[in-house]
Amino acid sequence: MRVRLLEFQLRHSRIVAATVRSLLNGLPFADGGEALSDETLLDRYLDRVTLYSGHLALEFHAPGSSEPKRTDVTWTPPPGRPKREILLPHKDSQKDHRPIKSEVRESVVKAIALGRKWLSELISNPQLTMVALAEREGRSKRSISMLLSLNFVAPDIVRALIMGKLPRGISITKLVHLPADWSQQREQLGIAGQ
Repeated sequence: MRVRLLEFQLRHSRIVAATVRSLLNGLPFADGGEALSDETLLDRYLDRVTLYSGHLALEFHAPGSSEPKRTDVTWTPPPGRPKREILLPHKDSQKDHRPIKSEVRESVVKAIALGRKWLSELISNPQLTMVALAEREGRSKRSISMLLSLNFVAPDIVRALIMGKLPRGISITKLVHLPADWSQQREQLGIAGQ
């Protein structure tokens, strides 16, 4: 079953160029002694590429031939978007198994980034205190302290958060109150370790 024509996109494809070169093997492919580029070769000799389920149909003409030739090339489309998975809780089957909402995920990722930025500033500038940082940012010292604690969330949990693999119900509040031990963090969030 024909899916669609991909003349423009596939015209410059390496597999198409290699196939046309091999089919026209032995014919002169040079301009003034220079070998033709794939693009020039396809522009001159390729008439049409049609995409079918599992193969491409190439129509081309050989130099000096008035009849177009046709050949099929086995082809599979490149994989689409990466598959997304949700880390399911290993204990409570009553939990919501839908992925974390994108708005919540975005706010948590921003909070982690802000906490990392502040920690870096505190480490690199010994004169900067939590109180001065809180005044500069227009936040309470407690708020600064809570976001700084996000620096100690297990890397696999942060990675899963960024990739949208954590289940709903995980928020900044849950993450700032996690224990320091990474295995205990996973257990408290109800997710399996990576």
